Amino acid sequence: MKREKDLTVKGIDFELIPLTQAVHTVHDVQVACGCKTSEVIKTLVFIGDNPITIIMPRNKIVDLSKIKEITKEQKTKNGKAVRSIDAHKL
Repeated sequence: MKREKDLTVKGIDFELIPLTQAVHTVHDVQVACGCKTSEVIKTLVFIGDNPITIIMPRNKIVDLSKIKEITKEQKTKNGKAVRSIDAHKL
């Protein structure tokens, strides 16, 4: 997995837990992994000329102004727009 390699290259300590069932909610993750709510992360994808993937604690909110600053874009797409591109439920 590309993200696994990215984390390893950056020296970030993590544990990859393969799932045997689909997960869509924090509760699903807790049941599948046997972990605490505070241990769950979320992955956000913003599409534009400079796409960015953000992995963050599930209880945090992304600062869209920082996304614009990092990507140098005024408009990025997420959520519904990404679903229309890849048809995956987010």
